[in-house]
Amino acid sequence: MNHGFLGRPMLNEGSWLGKTGLPSRWADSDKNEWEIGVPIDWLALRSYGDAVGAWVIEAVDVLTEDDLERVAKLTTPDRPQWSGIDVVRLTVGRHVRMHGGEIACLQGLQREKGYRSGLDTFRA
Repeated sequence: MNHGFLGRPMLNEGSWLGKTGLPSRWADSDKNEWEIGVPIDWLALRSYGDAVGAWVIEAVDVLTEDDLERVAKLTTPDRPQWSGIDVVRLTVGRHVRMHGGEIACLQGLQREKGYRSGLDTFRA
């Protein structure tokens, strides 16, 4: 939403740089590849998630009809042209559920409960 639609840096590129709870090797990688056993600071990651959620609400609140009709700088194989409303629908409406579903599926494949009452727990 920030890069392709609003033309702004993402939060983790500004005041949250290095404070997201994710390992810097992952955040700085173009491939976003995870190493096995890399520690995650869950408290920091949750705080970052809260900041992203608050930012999305603020950003959506000030969008105009012109913003929603403007063509975004995004392309995907199934959609060569995105409008602002498409970006908002994806970011606000479906994105969280898509990733949540992926995570729950992966946890289920590992014979773990897909969602633990909103809190991640460490498993030895």
